[in-house]
Amino acid sequence: MQQVSQKNAVKELERSVEGNRHRAFLTALSDGIASIEGYINYQAGRRGGQQYKDSEQEKVSFETKINEWIPQLTGGTLDKGGVNWNHHKELRGIRNDLGDGTSLPT
Repeated sequence: MQQVSQKNAVKELERSVEGNRHRAFLTALSDGIASIEGYINYQAGRRGGQQYKDSEQEKVSFETKINEWIPQLTGGTLDKGGVNWNHHKELRGIRNDLGDGTSLPT
């Protein structure tokens, strides 16, 4: 089942980068990473506490949120050894190569 899902994902990726559709892929990629961070922020806000403060004055890196906040919020550990984590790292790298990592160039 996972192999079928991966094949579908590869086909979608290939379709998105054909012609001018690569812009749609890059936009989806940027939005997807932002949504992960938004969800972490949402869960941290629900939990409350000074350790989850993230503001313009006291910016917390996405790495800190992943490495520290997720285990604290879930009470578990984040598996960084699997294929999903490797995909996440690769996609974040592509997103970060676009510029400052927060938005796409217009």
